[in-house]
Amino acid sequence: MKNFKKIGYMAFAALSLMFTSCGSDDGGETVLPGSNLDTYVNAKVDGVNFETFSVQGISLGTASRDGSFVTVTGISQESVTATEQKVITIALMDVTGPGTYTLNANTNAGVLSYFETATDKSWDSGNCDAGTATVVVTMLNDTKIEGTFTFTGADGENCSSTKNVTNGSFRGTFMN
Repeated sequence: MKNFKKIGYMAFAALSLMFTSCGSDDGGETVLPGSNLDTYVNAKVDGVNFETFSVQGISLGTASRDGSFVTVTGISQESVTATEQKVITIALMDVTGPGTYTLNANTNAGVLSYFETATDKSWDSGNCDAGTATVVVTMLNDTKIEGTFTFTGADGENCSSTKNVTNGSFRGTFMN
């Protein structure tokens, strides 16, 4: 399960780099990274709303699929100039269609994680017995995934430190 945590950190680092980089095409127009508003992760974290941030039709949500490995990530922040971000990542292995997936330290079905840049802490379903998640995939095809989730994330450094994530919903339009 520590590999999942490493994968999550690498995915977060790659997404952060992608979201803080802007490019331009030959016409000189700025190209914003991210995806359209069709990709999001929304939930309540310890009772506080978490919503994927978006501005001008661009979402800080991403989704990708590589065979039966699917990831959906949502980044929440207060404003365009905010430096503190909160991130929820859902990573599912061997997902082939709609169904209920249990993610914890004893399964190899994937991992669900919550990360705060302000504290540099993460809570996930893959390192401690206290961490567990249930992901219900309601729709999956070649271009999109949708579903709901609940999650108790445990801090891998201190398994008694947990975050309760409820009322989770997600939709991901695959970038690849």
